[in-house]
Amino acid sequence: MRIPVVDLKPFLYGAPSERLGVARDFGDALETTGFAVIVGHDVPEALASETYATMKAYFAVPLEAKLRDSPPEKTKGRGYLPIGIESVAKTLAGETPPDLCEALVFPNPHRHFGGPQGGMIWPREPTEVQPRVEAWTRAIVHAADLQDRDGGALPMASLFGAFPFLA
Repeated sequence: MRIPVVDLKPFLYGAPSERLGVARDFGDALETTGFAVIVGHDVPEALASETYATMKAYFAVPLEAKLRDSPPEKTKGRGYLPIGIESVAKTLAGETPPDLCEALVFPNPHRHFGGPQGGMIWPREPTEVQPRVEAWTRAIVHAADLQDRDGGALPMASLFGAFPFLA
């Protein structure tokens, strides 16, 4: 399988025809493989590496500590989700085993900066999770809320129509 790579530089700094080409490339990638590697987004590589390292550190924390980050209700919209809590295949039909993955879910973290956490569950350890996730989210939201050369708003999310989590 070939993993599509979509370069956003022409979208960020190019002419309208180049922007449309990037949107088409992104749409083709979603239609053929369901995902793409995105490059040229102006999100600093160091921030991506630091965020990844922080999340690896979180998932290395003992299970008992991570379970404190689970919501009291067994929803899948926030907090820590342990292995076995969900089964994506069950949405198709029949009995299937649970997924062998764990997750840490943040409901639209960019909507909670500077105010009440609104149901957000931030892990107690490592302490870097909250500031790192907030910095990462700010960078991604900034990349998706760009300005064109004439100063008019050019939100990438509305052009692609594939980023509901940035809305």
